[in-house]
Amino acid sequence: MIFMAKVLLAIIGTGLLYLVERNLFNTLLFFVILTLSSVYFVVFSKNRKIDTLHTLTIILTFAAAVLPKLKGAGSYSVAPFYLAVLTLVPYDLTYYKKIWYIFWFSFWLLVSYGLYRITWFKLGRYSILVFLVIAPIALRDLFERRKGCGRKVCPISDERTLDDESKS
Repeated sequence: MIFMAKVLLAIIGTGLLYLVERNLFNTLLFFVILTLSSVYFVVFSKNRKIDTLHTLTIILTFAAAVLPKLKGAGSYSVAPFYLAVLTLVPYDLTYYKKIWYIFWFSFWLLVSYGLYRITWFKLGRYSILVFLVIAPIALRDLFERRKGCGRKVCPISDERTLDDESKS
């Protein structure tokens, strides 16, 4: 029941976006991408970490789409956030295979670029600092996953025991 909250968040966000923006194409695109990816993560996802990244990306996407409209400012392109949400699905599917690095890198690059574009209007050329803020978060995600496993990809059982060992 609690997992359906993500799907409801996407549906409610779509309704609010339509009320604020009144652009049917953008609203339908928002609805299709976020709702279908939310359904995937509710039904098929087995990884809690990627599910959390998906929820945070939904919130960033909604904020990037709605907040400028509420402030009366120009709109920002939310395409990098849409692509980041779509990248999380193959990232989840390949999480226990060696190809997951490609999707990990793509996700963090797209989120960084989306935040860069948003901050460009306020910070100008200093908005490149967003990459310097996001890079340690992405690297922490990388090293947290790899820390007990050496150079190989952790199997499912090692991932679970790694989480349990880090809590103690």
